Amino acid sequence: MAASRALLVPTALIGVAAIVSVIGVGGHAGQTVVVVGDSLTAAGTSEIMAILLADGWKPIVEGVSGSSMTNRNLVFDWRDRLAAFAAFHPDVVVIELGTNDCGKLW
Repeated sequence: MAASRALLVPTALIGVAAIVSVIGVGGHAGQTVVVVGDSLTAAGTSEIMAILLADGWKPIVEGVSGSSMTNRNLVFDWRDRLAAFAAFHPDVVVIELGTNDCGKLW
């Protein structure tokens, strides 16, 4: 497990780097960011939280292993979860998924 976590955490942090590159560093005191995703997000939750807190964000991070856009594993209902996150009135929402999580759409 430790070996796979060592690979997953840097991958999850790429999403955080994307947040910073798009919206900038600093000046986010009190702004809420929701980060939701798959096992990559789940593995990097503490690191994602630490980075966002250090930049002044009020982060809400939820990663669910086995989640997918098509809910093929029946572990994550996107409509319900996104509605719940919307109740926080976030300033930014980040959805992190790997391409393997798109499912077979054809």
